[in-house]
Amino acid sequence: MKGGAPPRRHKRGRLISAARELFHRRGYACTSLAMVAEHADVPLDNVYYYFRTKGALAAAVVGAHLTDLEAVIEECRVEHSPISRLESFVDRMTDESGSISAFGCPLGSLVGEMERGDGEVGARRLFELQLDWIAAQLGGLQDEEAQLELTIRVVSGIQGAAALAQGLGDPAVLDSARGALRRLLRDALRSRTDRSNSGD
Repeated sequence: MKGGAPPRRHKRGRLISAARELFHRRGYACTSLAMVAEHADVPLDNVYYYFRTKGALAAAVVGAHLTDLEAVIEECRVEHSPISRLESFVDRMTDESGSISAFGCPLGSLVGEMERGDGEVGARRLFELQLDWIAAQLGGLQDEEAQLELTIRVVSGIQGAAALAQGLGDPAVLDSARGALRRLLRDALRSRTDRSNSGD
């Protein structure tokens, strides 16, 4: 209705968004359903209608992260070459400097905490999706062993930079890591091209 207040987001969606933010800022173990309810402005009794357990809510948060990660990958697919797609991915995964330097990587933090406690939530899929997609981009550039090594270096480089940026409280760490990872990828392509040209 013209001039009226916009409709409020669905309660379930608000709960997932609130949990996602609190899990990132406080950690899963230190976040209660009561905290999530308050942050989402939803009565606590209503939480149990949508999520019977904290684990069920965590699974929904993982699902939301997966949806966003898949969207990032789709956006990277428009680039014309595997290296360009990978560089775009690295840029996107390190572009929330302020949030990451304050609270760490939302994906890495969640996977680490979930896999130590509630592995059934399936949080590790957040890493597996990245590894699988990066490996697919490198398939035409590297032999199998080099492909695996470079795939792991890219994901661990992103996660290591996030941990260091948080530990130091310095977003500039992410900028440096972004440049280093882009150079790593470019060097891998150059090395592959040189070998191809030499007939090896």
